[in-house]
Amino acid sequence: MNQAPVKPAAHLPIRTLAYIGDAIYELHVRLRMLECGVTVDDLHRKTVNRVSASGQARLAHRLQAHLLTDELQVFKRARNHKSVGPQRGSIADYRLGTALEAVFGYVKLKPDLERLAVLLALSDTIFEEFNDGI
Repeated sequence: MNQAPVKPAAHLPIRTLAYIGDAIYELHVRLRMLECGVTVDDLHRKTVNRVSASGQARLAHRLQAHLLTDELQVFKRARNHKSVGPQRGSIADYRLGTALEAVFGYVKLKPDLERLAVLLALSDTIFEEFNDGI
């Protein structure tokens, strides 16, 4: 399962990068909630607060300043990618969320696991600064 993709990460479709990034980020948030002792009643609410398009958009605004050049290129490419609109929320939030997920997917498939750990830890710090608790 540790095989690199056939194409280099930078050449994969944005939707593919976002698909992988979505899974990585949601799993990270769920594990983080468990580590921090969030009660079962709060698990879903706090997780959704972070992984929803609006939560990811809030994070993307702050995290964007910390991205490396290649990550920023993926971010912009994903943010500007034409896609079907969201079921809920704004198109702007949806696009920022997709951009964030694409960056996480890109860094994972690059692969640069140390950098991925830095970005995920930074995302935790940013949410703590939002006063969202954990």
